[in-house]
Amino acid sequence: MHWQCLIGVWLLVTIPRAQSHSIGGVNATLDVPEVRGHKFLYFGFGSNMLAKRIHIQNPTAVRVGPALLADYRLDFGFESARWDGAVATIVPTPGDHVWGTLWEIDLSNLPDIDNQEGVHEGIYDPLTVYVKLRDDSKQTPARAYLLTKQPETNLYDLSKDSVPESRQPSKTYLQCLVKGAVESSVPEDYVRRLKGIKHNGHVATELEQKLELQNVELYPTSCINMANKFFYFGFGSNMLASRIHIQNPTAKRIGAGKLENFRLDFHTGSKNWLGAPATIVPSEGSHVYGAIWEIDKCNLKDLDDQESVPDGVYIPISVPVHSLTTDTSITCRAYHLSNQPQTEVHANGSQENIPLNRQPSETYLKVLVKGARESGIPEDYIKWLRGIKHNDKQVPAMEEKLELSQVQLR
Repeated sequence: MHWQCLIGVWLLVTIPRAQSHSIGGVNATLDVPEVRGHKFLYFGFGSNMLAKRIHIQNPTAVRVGPALLADYRLDFGFESARWDGAVATIVPTPGDHVWGTLWEIDLSNLPDIDNQEGVHEGIYDPLTVYVKLRDDSKQTPARAYLLTKQPETNLYDLSKDSVPESRQPSKTYLQCLVKGAVESSVPEDYVRRLKGIKHNGHVATELEQKLELQNVELYPTSCINMANKFFYFGFGSNMLASRIHIQNPTAKRIGAGKLENFRLDFHTGSKNWLGAPATIVPSEGSHVYGAIWEIDKCNLKDLDDQESVPDGVYIPISVPVHSLTTDTSITCRAYHLSNQPQTEVHANGSQENIPLNRQPSETYLKVLVKGARESGIPEDYIKWLRGIKHNDKQVPAMEEKLELSQVQLR
């Protein structure tokens, strides 16, 4: 029997009806959107981000590029004997996202990838998802697989110490994900997020050697298991979750906070933001609203690096912040510019005569407004932020990455 016919009959039997329709004729193709002629598109978010891994059973796979799946989260369940730990799945989660690799594969390999994913054994189910290639706004249909027995709780709502072993991937499996993500040019912030996932420390020696994973670095176990956290008060771009998570993936928002006897100001220039960044300046009777975050101490260096502490741009300080969520005072880490402004120009008066070196860029101010609203900061403060004079400059990459096109300024 011709191979296309064999594959067509096999697919009709094994793929859930929600994902397929009838197939007829030698040259017929599966009636799902990810199939294109004699090829199909596949979204790999786990070990199949790595070329050496996917080619073991799917030699025709050709990488298209890194792709983003919105409103799902990466999670782990089902303990695999092959990997000696939990394996990856995707779970519908509004507001979260998963990066992975989009592959184009010959339709002749579809039975092989279904077999690899344990579809016949009821381990994974195939699903059509819609992803966006990096730097592309178009939605692309792709085949993906999710565990039939999905995790009932969100992994990222658990402290590192309370993650059950049944939800922990092996060290080898996590190294495979990290190596595949780097190889596929997945954004660095997501790679850091992968590195911080708690693993069980187990090594699958044969796969480690076959896939050359020995030198793939993860966050140290002491950091991953670290129960100690610190509180951080973000009053600038780090009010926005998608911004702070670029370099601080463990940050968890506590809520809005109010810092008394300081004012929000802007000074000098940032090459990244094309304008003056925010700072806080002691000012009797003034106040600053911001977001209170709880962050793992293993990310403290990442936060210091983001704030350019080693370069002497910002200086870390401890400040008492009143939490609007818990109605208590929380001691938080915050940062102010080493070169502080000497005069106050952003008070309630006119914004027309603000010096250029005291004006944030339009993009930066949008981040503050979006972050303030996301954090639940009072509307009158947001209104004041929207009215701050900016220099009209935009940072297109950040406008797109942080989805700022709909943010309105005055």
